[in-house]
Amino acid sequence: MSRRSGTPFLSEPTVGRRSRWLRQLEAKQQARPTRIGVAIMHVVIDTNVICSDFQLSGAAFRTLFDWLRRTCHRLHVPQLVIDEARNVYGREMRDCKQHIEKQVRTLKRISGQSYDNPLSDEAIEDETRRYGEMLRYRLRQAASEIIKYPDAPHEVAAQRAMKRKRPFRGAGQRGKRAVTGYRDYLIWENVLTVARDTLEEVAFITGNRKDFGDNEGRLHPDFVEDLKVKGLSVDCVVLYWSLREFVDQQVKPTLVSLEAVRQKLADGEYPGLDLEQTLLEQAIGFLEGQELDPRDIWGPTSFESPSITWIDEISALEVVEVRGLSSSELLVRLTFDADCSFDVFIPKFEYYWMIDHPGHWSIFIIDPDWNKYYVFAGARASLQIEADAMVSLDTLTLSSLEMVSITGLGL
Repeated sequence: MSRRSGTPFLSEPTVGRRSRWLRQLEAKQQARPTRIGVAIMHVVIDTNVICSDFQLSGAAFRTLFDWLRRTCHRLHVPQLVIDEARNVYGREMRDCKQHIEKQVRTLKRISGQSYDNPLSDEAIEDETRRYGEMLRYRLRQAASEIIKYPDAPHEVAAQRAMKRKRPFRGAGQRGKRAVTGYRDYLIWENVLTVARDTLEEVAFITGNRKDFGDNEGRLHPDFVEDLKVKGLSVDCVVLYWSLREFVDQQVKPTLVSLEAVRQKLADGEYPGLDLEQTLLEQAIGFLEGQELDPRDIWGPTSFESPSITWIDEISALEVVEVRGLSSSELLVRLTFDADCSFDVFIPKFEYYWMIDHPGHWSIFIIDPDWNKYYVFAGARASLQIEADAMVSLDTLTLSSLEMVSITGLGL
């Protein structure tokens, strides 16, 4: 029962108390086959999957973990992926330290006061170590198997690199072509090990289309040949280009769709929860600082690295679908329009052009001399946002909000 209204949380005809509904929901989900003809699916994730959600707390990871808890499917994470994710996390922290130092110098210049940077090298080292421990803990909670580094012979790797077989590629210019791809090669060896040891379908989730995919987004022929050499089916490894793609295709169909709940959320009649108002209050907490593609906001532009700093208004909310998880949460796909403020970087040559060509530029300059090449500015734009929200049934608040796509609606 809702503490706010005294009415049932859900309006399904068979629902009484929330706990009763959750038991029924879990029973329905467990009764559904997760994939016809496949007893167990083995999921391997690449480093970029973790780096897109360092805390593993977004809607996609929460839905994946819920799926793993209630099925016999398995998640496999290479130790190399954990080490790489920890390294990227530390690099991001050091980048933040540099940005803070720039702001501290600016603050000293305008105020005449000295301030300390809260991020010291020692603090970053401690935080990076703590993150590695947290990551392993979260993965163990999901009963993940940590795959050790493969025992790949150096001679085999060297021969593959010299032949430029994927994932090895040439890089560089003026004839000096350094070969890249060794870490991707080790991860692929881990994928092959899982496929060989289980003889079952392996879902390999990676955002690295350039190295693992062909021109049509399928597994590159070099990797297909590896499967043949190992005596494995060429279909035993299936590529997914994002965790969201995997969740949409493989996990969501196993979740119960709640049409009556969707309708009440859409109509603003869900007991104790005004979804539009909740979005306005909570969305910025999930989306603040998220860097977007400027082309999705403004089209062709020289603005770079826009990140959301504030959301002023939300409108045109549409609840697309609602599915129930066994973790007392609802997975809600929704779209809405949002008037947003951004931090952006503008190349100085573009900034000087804008000065010489006055127009309706919805920007304001924060630091005209951010560095040798860029101006730091604020901008405004309206967006249409498609997102996955996790709604906690215990608190009737958002526990996660993850953008799926954005479309710019103008300044």
